[in-house]
Amino acid sequence: MYIHSDNNLNLKPLIVEPTTPPKTTPIEARDGDSNPITPPQKPAQLGLLGDEVTQSKATSKKKRTDEEVKVIARRLFDVWVRFTKRTTGRTFLTPKRIRTTGARLRQGYAESALEQAIRGFAASPWHQGENPQRKRYDDLAWIFKDGDTVERGIGYYNDLVQAPELERKKEEAEERAEHEFLRKREERSKKAAELKAASLSPPQEESSTWTSEELEDLFEEEDNQ
Repeated sequence: MYIHSDNNLNLKPLIVEPTTPPKTTPIEARDGDSNPITPPQKPAQLGLLGDEVTQSKATSKKKRTDEEVKVIARRLFDVWVRFTKRTTGRTFLTPKRIRTTGARLRQGYAESALEQAIRGFAASPWHQGENPQRKRYDDLAWIFKDGDTVERGIGYYNDLVQAPELERKKEEAEERAEHEFLRKREERSKKAAELKAASLSPPQEESSTWTSEELEDLFEEEDNQ
């Protein structure tokens, strides 16, 4: 921008000094009683979300101790010896059997599921030696070697143990129901025969025997007449 000068008719530039905007004081928020309102503070970050979730899962998940594993392994070992008909004096709970049992427990399999796997392989003729190799495939460490083998044993249990047991219980229930039906029908027939016999019997005649009191009253009436 230029200004006009009358002395020498020269154009001189007009220099404008920069101005600093005035400082403004922020308005403090107050409540109805003119008390300052404190803004809520942001929660402090506790670290990466993934680390926190991983740590939470690790602390919330219950881990089985070595002593717990040994106790459960002993119970499952006794089940295995009983159903596979092992010789008690010559069969022992070896470290390998404890280790494989603990691995499946820590993997998440319940004790009842592992027991079903044992009973499933014990009920399978092929795994009990009826195979071309004439070899048994039912060692405790072999059954618990991985999760796939455990689940195969559970499948054998459902097909070879549980299904026949359910069928047997069903047959027993049907036999009990039939027996109860026949018993009630016999009772009804017996009662009907008794009622029929009572309805066909002749009515009983009234007794014509006079008591001593009745005879005395009768004689008095005759004397009065």
